[in-house]
Amino acid sequence: RIPLYKYYRAEHLLTNDGKLIKKGSAVINNYFKDKSQKSFYPSAKAYAKKENLIRTKYKTLAELIANNDEKHCFYFIPLLEQEKINIDELQQFLMQCFRNGYIKNSYFKQLVCYYDYLKFGLEQ
Repeated sequence: RIPLYKYYRAEHLLTNDGKLIKKGSAVINNYFKDKSQKSFYPSAKAYAKKENLIRTKYKTLAELIANNDEKHCFYFIPLLEQEKINIDELQQFLMQCFRNGYIKNSYFKQLVCYYDYLKFGLEQ
């Protein structure tokens, strides 16, 4: 749960679709292997099954955040289509959650990594 994309993008080590250009250690290679939006889905199958519901119910990230508590947002945000996620809104949400003490929550950490993937891993 380390947001690596920002640093790899700054060093020009990623392709436009977020793949690693140079091979590194086995740990690094495994981290970047098959990375996609689905790799940030919640591990709880009950939440992952809600993908269609979340995608049809919410038209924007702001709408999702306004209608759910912070913890549920951690699960639901990765289920939204990427086009519905405003990076600046996501950053503000993460900063608010950080101030509210969610730093140790593993799904918060996973959402930070998803933010890193969206902002720096994929070429805009």
